[in-house]
Amino acid sequence: AYAVVEDLAPHEGLYLAFCTVTTIGYGDLHPRSDAGKLAACLGAMLSVSLAGLVSSAIGDFIQDSLCAAGRVPSEKQATGKKLL
Repeated sequence: AYAVVEDLAPHEGLYLAFCTVTTIGYGDLHPRSDAGKLAACLGAMLSVSLAGLVSSAIGDFIQDSLCAAGRVPSEKQATGKKLL
């Protein structure tokens, strides 16, 4: 989307998207148009939310795997009730 909105080369659009998603923000390439700035804001909000969901799912998987292996107590074993 950045490449089209900001009239960038495809590799520059991908680079700008990567910097936005990872919240690196070097500043060497940034959106200049209002549409590009709006796309950057929406992309950043969505990507941070998605990263949170993915990391939460990975954490749940690791915790469930360790509980199933008996290496750590489950929430129910530790407190007597399921927390969520």
